[in-house]
Amino acid sequence: MCRLLTTWIFLQVSWFICTSQPLTPFDPLKALRGDAWEKAYQLRLQHLLNSQTFTVDIKDANTDADAGKRVWPPLLAQLYKAQGDTAKIQQLIQTTGQAIIDSKWAGNFYKPFTLPGYTMYYFRFKNQLPAAQLEYTRKHLYDKGWDYLMRGDGHMDPIYLPPEYPNGTEFNSENFNWMARMGGYLFAQEYHDADKLAYFDGYLNNWIRCKAIEGPPSHASTSRLP
Repeated sequence: MCRLLTTWIFLQVSWFICTSQPLTPFDPLKALRGDAWEKAYQLRLQHLLNSQTFTVDIKDANTDADAGKRVWPPLLAQLYKAQGDTAKIQQLIQTTGQAIIDSKWAGNFYKPFTLPGYTMYYFRFKNQLPAAQLEYTRKHLYDKGWDYLMRGDGHMDPIYLPPEYPNGTEFNSENFNWMARMGGYLFAQEYHDADKLAYFDGYLNNWIRCKAIEGPPSHASTSRLP
């Protein structure tokens, strides 16, 4: 579980950096190496941690179903910068964290985009979250959440299915599979749900074998996974 959660953290931080930083042209022939690369990396890291200000727009959490990918990262950045300050962490959890969980879109698993941020928030701060947030998470999963995380491949994002998308062809399933199935695995372990754990464990194991041996799986092959 520790290794899987580390992967989540890497994906979440990578997503945040990619979506929040302006893109600049990159020439691979001029890539920094050795000490120069490390120095440049440390400068960027210090700017991210000490100079940049991160804010959450709660209104954005209610705008569209993809809101989770925009509002969880800045909260996680604020919480990281507050490490060691118990009062500040509690203030962020009780206000911004609660507001995101109460929001229309970012506080549920309807779209897999919510999973990286929500999952990192839950497992990193589980021992500091109020009982109401812990109970809400369990209730949501056993209400509709598991169904959202276990949608069939090719049908994970309602935006790309009829009637919204005329051709009815979803092209984002691989991203959504990783987010939904990995998050589902962690929560199945958390709640000791043997049936759900067997599904997610089998799905991820088979999918990794498929990608390692045969290349990217087709919609048909993943839809038959247990």
